[in-house]
Amino acid sequence: MSADRPTVKQRRKMCRQAGYGHREVSNWGSGDLPAPFAEGDLLWLPDGLPAPRMRGMGAPGWYVVAAGFSIDEGDAWYFRVTNDRDNCSDRLHVAYADRSDFDEDLDWMTPFELVDTADPEGLAERERLLADGWSYTPPEKCPTCGRRT
Repeated sequence: MSADRPTVKQRRKMCRQAGYGHREVSNWGSGDLPAPFAEGDLLWLPDGLPAPRMRGMGAPGWYVVAAGFSIDEGDAWYFRVTNDRDNCSDRLHVAYADRSDFDEDLDWMTPFELVDTADPEGLAERERLLADGWSYTPPEKCPTCGRRT
């Protein structure tokens, strides 16, 4: 993509895996909490902020969420962003310790600013569920071996 803001939906639709506007849900796709980002979301990466795992892509620049996946039963994800059709970031993890099996918060999408979402209804649903107190209850674990019971 050029340095110009990529507002043309056709250009953004080329940068995706499951479909423009696809927003994964928790529990490896079978839960009810939508992801914080959808495929086709337009992001701005400001200059001066470190962005991990970008495979040589840098700031400042426009990026599009190319893919997003649930990686936990709770509120934990990874995303890939792209600045063109052939160059993609590594996995950018986002997890919230109080709503997932992760021991601590992790957010490698922090440097990005969401400029435009490809799925406004899904983002609104996520915000509503979290505001209403959506929570994750981890499954019971065996005290001896630590496996889920």
